Amino acid sequence: MKLSLIRFVKKTFIRLRLHKIFGLFSGFSSNLLYLTKMSAWVNKNRKIEYNDFPSKWDYKKRYPFYKWVMEKEGLIDIPVTYLEFGVADGYSFKWFLNENKKPGSSFHGFDTFTGLPEDFG
Repeated sequence: MKLSLIRFVKKTFIRLRLHKIFGLFSGFSSNLLYLTKMSAWVNKNRKIEYNDFPSKWDYKKRYPFYKWVMEKEGLIDIPVTYLEFGVADGYSFKWFLNENKKPGSSFHGFDTFTGLPEDFG
């Protein structure tokens, strides 16, 4: 039953070219979908030690969080391979470089230097 309903909806959508109508709302709908998933995760994980949702947006809060993750995961005294995608101004990247000077650690930053497309997520 469920599969036949899905197939019917797909055929109807294609035949009536409903993408022209619903396409206008796809970005907004995608955002709602991911906000819903994030909200559910935050509520499910309220007891995690470092869950600070909701809170005021403050970039400086990331450094104590990074420190907490490194301590929690045992990354303080070992060499690491650090990959950062979307380096931007490099503040986080520099922080990790300064925090881990262990021989054998490697750091790699990747960036498009143009940002994400405006309609991205």
